[in-house]
Amino acid sequence: MMIFSDSDGSRSITLGLVISVLILAGCGSSDETSPEEQSNNVAPNVRSNSEPPVPETKTPAAERAKPDQSEVWSQLVMQFEAQLAADELEAAADSLAAIKEVSGDNVPPEAAQATQLEQFESELNSKQKIASHRVREQQLDSGRELMDLGKFDEAIQKIESALARSPTDEQRKLAGQFKREIEYRRKTQRTLGALRKLLGSEIRGEVQSAQLQLRKEPDTAMPLLIEWVQRGGEPRLVKNALETMRRIKRPALALPAMLAVLSRVEQQANWDDAVAAITGAASPGIGPELLTLAAGSEVPQQRTAALAALAEVPDPPSDTLLKVLPDIFRDGPELVAALHAAYKGLVVHAQFDLPALRGIEATLNATQRQQLAELPARLTALIEQAPNDEVAQAAKTLAIATRQMAGEPLRGVRVVSAGAESEAGKKEAVLDGVWNAIELETMWYHPIATPGTIILDLGEERTVVGVRVWNFNQPGGVHRGWKDVDVYVSNIKSELTPSSSGIIPPAPGVADPQDYSTVIPVGFVRGRYVKLKSQSVWRRDSHMGLSEIQVLGF
Repeated sequence: MMIFSDSDGSRSITLGLVISVLILAGCGSSDETSPEEQSNNVAPNVRSNSEPPVPETKTPAAERAKPDQSEVWSQLVMQFEAQLAADELEAAADSLAAIKEVSGDNVPPEAAQATQLEQFESELNSKQKIASHRVREQQLDSGRELMDLGKFDEAIQKIESALARSPTDEQRKLAGQFKREIEYRRKTQRTLGALRKLLGSEIRGEVQSAQLQLRKEPDTAMPLLIEWVQRGGEPRLVKNALETMRRIKRPALALPAMLAVLSRVEQQANWDDAVAAITGAASPGIGPELLTLAAGSEVPQQRTAALAALAEVPDPPSDTLLKVLPDIFRDGPELVAALHAAYKGLVVHAQFDLPALRGIEATLNATQRQQLAELPARLTALIEQAPNDEVAQAAKTLAIATRQMAGEPLRGVRVVSAGAESEAGKKEAVLDGVWNAIELETMWYHPIATPGTIILDLGEERTVVGVRVWNFNQPGGVHRGWKDVDVYVSNIKSELTPSSSGIIPPAPGVADPQDYSTVIPVGFVRGRYVKLKSQSVWRRDSHMGLSEIQVLGF
């Protein structure tokens, strides 16, 4: 409660204070407050008049905001090391600059921190040099690739960019070689460009002359040929250019250009030429792209061409069989090519055991599972429709490869060599077709002192699934027949690792017996030569031999 003084001066001052309080009260809420509410609104920390005031201690704002220097240092160091390990060199450089600023210019870092900074700078500088060297190498590689594609101006730009980044002496030397090569190719290309008309000529002699000159300068000729095979209105030029590209043997450049011809509908006249060129190149590189084209094209002739090429390349994808199943179940022009492509993919990826899906990496959908289940019946139906036509032969090959049919004796097999032979028992007797006779001249035999080996030539690379053997059928001498035998299949005659092994039971030793042959299975091995090597006979005697051999496969 305010006490007013009787003096005029004191009264004036007090009145002024009261008026001020009233004015301030009028600026607040107009609602009256009860004594109970006033009591409730009193702040709990309001001191009585008898208690002395406690001075409030305040921390300066700048001091409160300043972080712990060692903690910031540690965080930045961890950030820098992570960025450096991830080869994020620009970010690492920024982090290193931030580390240097932590202590400020007026407070030098501690000795340990100074040592750490020097180490960080050294590591960053080393990685920056490596990265810069790598960039120069990439630019020079790009320059070489552009040069090989005939894009000389772009190649020069890449080379000059590498030269501007402080190259090594070796890189500078290589860049100079590229620039000189580009100038040489520019001049040569102007001369070779005039051969386009000859290459598209109807006169074979002019074509051969152009091809000869182009093949003398293969690096310069390839960009021109890539350009010429894109000319849809000049099929003769495209055909001869494709042939020339194949003969130059630059598959990394040629195969994409050949594939591009197959991909363009307007170049249908040259699809067969592209398939022939791809087949002749015999190099990997476009197997997946061919399968994509075959599966995605809506033009039957284009699918047929892509499948025909896919059946010849060495790199069909592992899902080739699955992707061509729709074509196998469709009686269209692409059927034969689809069967051949499926077989090629199956052989390359050893997918012979279809029920177990061995070698098939893709996840099958319901349609593919159903088609695989129905494949044996489909192949059987194709074989029975016309046993001797191309479709039936392709279906039979696939059926044998998938173990739905037994392998058939290969034709055209001949004896290359044998360890030894007798005058009356020549090595060729094992291929005379006679296995049920007892006359020695129908069998191959030789003195036991010489190892029992014989090498057969299949004429070309084939898939061997087994070897059928009839043992030595001499009456009273069946113990001279082979017992343990190793089978080798390879494209060379001196293969050292056997593909299979087996035991050949003794022959009956009588004329016209029931078939007593034994099949030694071979796991679908590709090769041209088959070698049989005896490890033992049933009982050692003066001689050893065999009656007949058949190689089974396709």
